[in-house]
Amino acid sequence: MNLVKIGLLSLFLLVGGINSKITAQTYQLNEKESHVKWHGKKIGGAHYGYIRFKSATLNATDGVITGGEFILDMNTIEDEDLDSKEWGVKLVDHLKSEDFFDVEKYPTAVYKLKRAKKRSGCIYSFTGELTIRDVTRPYSFLANVRRLNGQYFASGKMVIDRSDYNVKFGSGKFFENLGDKLIYDDIKLEFRIMLRP
Repeated sequence: MNLVKIGLLSLFLLVGGINSKITAQTYQLNEKESHVKWHGKKIGGAHYGYIRFKSATLNATDGVITGGEFILDMNTIEDEDLDSKEWGVKLVDHLKSEDFFDVEKYPTAVYKLKRAKKRSGCIYSFTGELTIRDVTRPYSFLANVRRLNGQYFASGKMVIDRSDYNVKFGSGKFFENLGDKLIYDDIKLEFRIMLRP
């Protein structure tokens, strides 16, 4: 290969390297447009309400999601199904107590996104770690993710077994003969998140 060809090859590689520059971006929570709705069931009934995000970040490189962190403020647990304000306050206080999430000691729940894989269309498989009450476990779920006007929108459902995170009150896995005092372990979380640059 003569010097002219070597020079042209070097120029091509240099220009190609410039044009293929990788762009990494971190997206932050739009709190007003984001929420999590929780659903819990017991024998003969159910409750539901909302939890607010404390913060959230999503990392992407050239439009490909590479990771992120989503933090819930457990002090913001609210009940929406009880008509009685008094009973609503009692329920929320109980959920915040040591019997359940002990929010004074563990004020946040954290999901760290390690990997996002596109399945089809807007459906992604999220793989990461969920921490509740200082217990961290692997957790994967599906999310609908769209990118519009430079922002990311994500929505989906997570079903969490609270007994995996030492939330034991009323659980049939830890107590026998609960009868109508049994509270199911599965908690469903429906989320909608907007993230902006």
